[in-house]
Amino acid sequence: MDLYDEFGNYVGPELEEDDHSDIESDFGELIEKPEEEAGADGMDVVEYADGMDPASDENRIVLHEDKKYYPESSEVYPGVRTVTLDEDAQDLATPLIKPIKQKNFSVLQKEPPSMKYDADFLTSLMHTPNLIRNIAVIGHLHHGKTLFVDTLVQATQTED
Repeated sequence: MDLYDEFGNYVGPELEEDDHSDIESDFGELIEKPEEEAGADGMDVVEYADGMDPASDENRIVLHEDKKYYPESSEVYPGVRTVTLDEDAQDLATPLIKPIKQKNFSVLQKEPPSMKYDADFLTSLMHTPNLIRNIAVIGHLHHGKTLFVDTLVQATQTED
């Protein structure tokens, strides 16, 4: 007869339980259990750990309706004056953080530079590779990449 099922659970006859006061430790030694201390009136003596006084406020029972889930702002930030508004009182045109200094721009060149170059100049650029800049035009099929580059090249060519 097999005493264990396929999951390793004991299914044999009932075992007798021993009420010994000795406990066998992990190392095979017998450890005697201390006898329970009783008070003068026969009741068990209960000792509380440090700071575990049952009469203190942190161990009291608090009803659901008396619980405080969110602290007040004065409790979170003591000594700071906080103001809570329901709506924005600031105008949308006014920035939240104002710039430190105003930036003034001056225009040094009144007209844009000429973008028309002749073919001799463009071919002479090939002899100075440090002036050549490579670009990549990326896009989906039939989205006008070639037309865009052709338009750029045409806009920079002089009419001969």
